[in-house]
Amino acid sequence: MDPVGLYDPEYEKDSCGVGLVVNIDGRKDHRTVEYGLRVLDNMEHRGAENADGRTGDGTGITVQIPHSFIVSLGIRVPEAGKYGTGLVFLPRDEASAERCMSAIRAECDRYGIYEIACRDVPVDHSAPGPLAVASEPRIVQLFLTSYDSQETLERKLYSLM
Repeated sequence: MDPVGLYDPEYEKDSCGVGLVVNIDGRKDHRTVEYGLRVLDNMEHRGAENADGRTGDGTGITVQIPHSFIVSLGIRVPEAGKYGTGLVFLPRDEASAERCMSAIRAECDRYGIYEIACRDVPVDHSAPGPLAVASEPRIVQLFLTSYDSQETLERKLYSLM
């Protein structure tokens, strides 16, 4: 096959790849999430699902969490654009988890980033298969700010990753 548009057969590899659904106008639309979930449903191939039919390979979708949702949880955050949030996957062992969080907080200090809040993310333990449950991490959501401009905060958060 010859190269067409952005496609070039030279870059073909024997791996799963990704599905990407975006609204190129930048509009927030729930259909984008629905289409993303449809793409995810079609990823049942090449080992993306274990033989138990319930344990996946960690695939998922990435979405922007609405500011209003965060506020509705009772989390005291600054106005939208003045903070960032992210998920941390920690060991189940409390001592190990605390060492990891200490390392994350030290890196935040290094970048001049401050923790606003931290919460354990609710998880539906009935959904994953037994293999996944056996190694399921503790998931924590951090809310961070630098009290800088949005652009500077985003740069700092990107560097922190």
